[in-house]
Amino acid sequence: MEPHDSMQHDDELMEIDPAPASTTTRPPKRLPHPPRQRPLYENCSVYAPDGVTLLFRCARKKVNWYLSRDLARPLGDTDPPSIALTFTPAGSGRAADAWYLESKTPHCVICGTPDSLITVSVVPHQYRRHLPLCVKSHSNLDTLPVCIPCHAAYDAQVRKACATLAAHYGVPLEGTPWIAASQQVRSARKAAGALLNPRAKIPEQACAELWGKVRAVLGDGEIAEHDLRALAESKDVVRGPGFVEHGEAVVRAVLAERARAVFATHGVPDTLEMGTGQKPPSANGAHGPTGKVGVVRPVPLPADQDPVVAFVVMWRKHFLAVARPQCMSLHYDVHADVFNH
Repeated sequence: MEPHDSMQHDDELMEIDPAPASTTTRPPKRLPHPPRQRPLYENCSVYAPDGVTLLFRCARKKVNWYLSRDLARPLGDTDPPSIALTFTPAGSGRAADAWYLESKTPHCVICGTPDSLITVSVVPHQYRRHLPLCVKSHSNLDTLPVCIPCHAAYDAQVRKACATLAAHYGVPLEGTPWIAASQQVRSARKAAGALLNPRAKIPEQACAELWGKVRAVLGDGEIAEHDLRALAESKDVVRGPGFVEHGEAVVRAVLAERARAVFATHGVPDTLEMGTGQKPPSANGAHGPTGKVGVVRPVPLPADQDPVVAFVVMWRKHFLAVARPQCMSLHYDVHADVFNH
């Protein structure tokens, strides 16, 4: 895919002021991302029984799954392989969706480099992991390849957007609630640090007092060095009762908004749950000749009135607006289906 500038961007996003810093907060731990080792796209083709209608593309593992069960036949000796199903699938898969049918190359969608790639969740992982399965399964529209340097710049903008959501929903980025550690724990932490200091020459009586403070927290059993180290590195604040992570709280709020909209429209409870439910169907709409697979289907709402759709589309627009990808497929559509039926 050649770089292009024709992608439309939406800069009018997330205009709520960030939340003020809390006095008992702990910044989220951010770890470096190792480059992806496994192939991102294998571009194997799965056709309808007629051998003409392309249903979807997939990895070699899925092709082998179909062939090993005599659910497909090979179409020539191609690389990547192509197969035709030997049964009539329950659905048409992605046959009408150009994004899922095109052959993709592994490169950073922002700058185009094929090196040092990781996959980035357009809806950040702290939220995506809590979304219902019918939103996040069998969909690569919202997981894109980005190189590590481009990701660093984009991630800074993501943190700003998350701060805006924190203010909007009243949920701190570090989760809530945090409570101050007790004076006993703080004293034991300092004592553990002193006992671990190899240069410290602690008198016998003082050493016994330090161990007394440690045992008051860790108990009278055997205390290994790693136990001491963990205590010494503990924080001044700890998670309080009923602690909820920021991402979970935000998704709960979005699903609650949808539940209210569903009830107001249909007079029935919503069926969507937090990242739970039976496994939805694969991209082809069939796991076997019958195509019968349990799935939690959302109660339908108009797309422009669905808070879950609005949440995902908001993040898609945010990615285009702040990352400004120059090597994105022209078939990427921020308004593409959010739910995988």
